[in-house]
Amino acid sequence: MNGEFAAGAIPLTFGDHYVIRLGAGAVHDSRMHYGIAVRRPGPPPDPAQLCADVAEKVRVRAPALAYRLAGRGRRARWEPDPAFDPAHHVEFHRLPPGIGVHQAVMDALRVRPLTPNRPLWSLMVLDGDDEGAGHVLCYRAHHVFQDGMGIAGAARVLLGT
Repeated sequence: MNGEFAAGAIPLTFGDHYVIRLGAGAVHDSRMHYGIAVRRPGPPPDPAQLCADVAEKVRVRAPALAYRLAGRGRRARWEPDPAFDPAHHVEFHRLPPGIGVHQAVMDALRVRPLTPNRPLWSLMVLDGDDEGAGHVLCYRAHHVFQDGMGIAGAARVLLGT
C-alpha cells in the first residue's frame, strides 16, 4: 500500500467499484443482496448466546466480516469497523401463520435494509415454520461485500456444515 489508507484498510477492487455503480451504491436495495438459508430442528438459538458465538467466529475464523465500506471514489476502502457488534447483524423474526419460509425471508430482506456504515451482512433467525418443527437461519450479504465463494465461506463459518 502507498500509505494513503489507515492501517488495516484495503482499497476497493475494480469489481467492488463495478458492483457499487451497478447498484448505484444503494446498500438497502435488496436486489443486490443474496444469501443462504438453513433449516434446523428444534427451538431457535438463544439471542445472547448466538451473538456471543458469532462474535467468536468473526474474531477467530472470519475477521473480514468485521470490515465495513468507507470513503468514496478513489478514497473508497474496506476498513475494520471500530464499533463492530454482532448484535447489529443478528435479527430474530417470528414467521406469520401461513407465510412460507421463502416469502418470509424475501419480506424481511425488503423491510430490513443493511446499514451502510456497518459490515454489509446479517444473520436472520426465523421461528414458527409451518412446514415442521424447527427454525431457519439465513445469512445474507450485499454483493459488493462478498461474491458467491465469499458468501458460501461466511455461511459455513457462521452456520456450520
